[in-house]
Amino acid sequence: MKLRLFSIKDRLMGVFLTPFPARADVEAIRQVQASFADPAMRQTPVVTSPQDYDLFYLGEFDDETGSLSSFTPVLLKNLRDLASSDAQGTVLS
Repeated sequence: MKLRLFSIKDRLMGVFLTPFPARADVEAIRQVQASFADPAMRQTPVVTSPQDYDLFYLGEFDDETGSLSSFTPVLLKNLRDLASSDAQGTVLS
């Protein structure tokens, strides 16, 4: 199965955080949105300053062959938009 790889980029530092897998963009968005409701995440910079972070699609990982395909990262959403949609109980696509 091919898994898509995503990362959050810290706009102020200019660096990407550790990539994480998801099957689709909407699943990655839901994972990020869930972090806003997680008590363990409440004091993290990603949650307290979401406007400083962007969600990017990086490429794919094939778990059968172990191969990675990557390309120029594609911006999906600013986390501020995801934090706002989480408060409304909706998922942005």
